[in-house]
Amino acid sequence: MLFLHLTDIHLVHPDLDDPNVHTDTIGNLGKLVDIIQTMDPAPDFVVLSGDLTNQGDVASYELLRDTLGPLAMPLLFTLGNHDDRRAFHQVFPEVCANSPPDAPLCHVSRFGALQVVTLDSLIPGQTSGGLDDRQFDFLQETLASNPDQPTLLVVHHPPFMAGQAAYRWESMNRQDSEKLAAILANHNIVGMLCGHVHHNKVVQWHGIPVIVNNGLHNLIDVTVSDALAIKDCTGFGLCKYHDYGLSVTFLPLTPDQPITKSLPKAIVEKFR
Repeated sequence: MLFLHLTDIHLVHPDLDDPNVHTDTIGNLGKLVDIIQTMDPAPDFVVLSGDLTNQGDVASYELLRDTLGPLAMPLLFTLGNHDDRRAFHQVFPEVCANSPPDAPLCHVSRFGALQVVTLDSLIPGQTSGGLDDRQFDFLQETLASNPDQPTLLVVHHPPFMAGQAAYRWESMNRQDSEKLAAILANHNIVGMLCGHVHHNKVVQWHGIPVIVNNGLHNLIDVTVSDALAIKDCTGFGLCKYHDYGLSVTFLPLTPDQPITKSLPKAIVEKFR
């Protein structure tokens, strides 16, 4: 099972001239779509884990839909603190089928042995995240219906972990994180894909690998402690699910990484 993890796209329609977008997010997403179309084998699906746009406006969601249009594989969305449920619902009604336009975006998809559950940690007006009772009920019912099936969880905000975040807005709130951990206990959770904090990291949380991806907007340099240091650096995750578990390779997208040497596959295969 091969799939990609994209996050924090922060797409902005050019007419908005948003001063809070620091990189070419339109070009970044377009470049990645081109890469995906050349992949062989093609990914089985693509995960987009929130902050799809920067302002949560209809025009930017329409641009997102059009840019992703060439991709033939399933696209799994969840929302982040920069998103807007009603605007997303207007542009992607098929993703929100049978749910009110202001309801959290949560659903389950199945790919062979793996089920993927997406949850919506957006709390309107807040930078930090959380989950409501409807989502907890949905998650419990989904896990109970397939108690032994390997499950991948997708949510924009990482769960709260003591000592991991410098600021409280960097995660879901503690109460909802603890409730989530209790629900996930004793289930086969292969991993949790998150974004929000704009850097790559993997943390073991109650035995679950939480994989946070840099994203397509910028990089926050965590070695700088006296400021929020933002760099022009983007990336995505190349994910594989095997019988023995989940693997994620963090790949840079920008700035361009020139190929300094290319060894033919036939030669590499002979290495011992």
